Amino acid sequence: MGKVYLANILTELDQENLNHNIEITEAGSNDLSAKLENGEIDIALLNSLSPINNNHYQSKLLRTNSVKLIVSQQHHHSS
Repeated sequence: MGKVYLANILTELDQENLNHNIEITEAGSNDLSAKLENGEIDIALLNSLSPINNNHYQSKLLRTNSVKLIVSQQHHHSS
C-alpha cells in the first residue's frame, strides 16, 4: 500500500521542506504496526479491513477501496 501513496506524500513533504530526515521501512501492516507501537518508527501507512482503534496513536483514513476476488472459471467460487 505504501508504494501507491508514498510518491505523492514525499512530493508534498518536499514542497513543505519537511523531507530532510526520512528513512523508509518497507514491511507488512502487522510488522509496521508493531514497530510503531515499539517506537521504532514514527509513522506508518497501513492497510486494514477494519478501523484501527488504538489509544497509543492516531489514525486517519486516507482512502477506501473495494477488494475483488479473481479466480479461474474452474474455481469453486466462480459463478
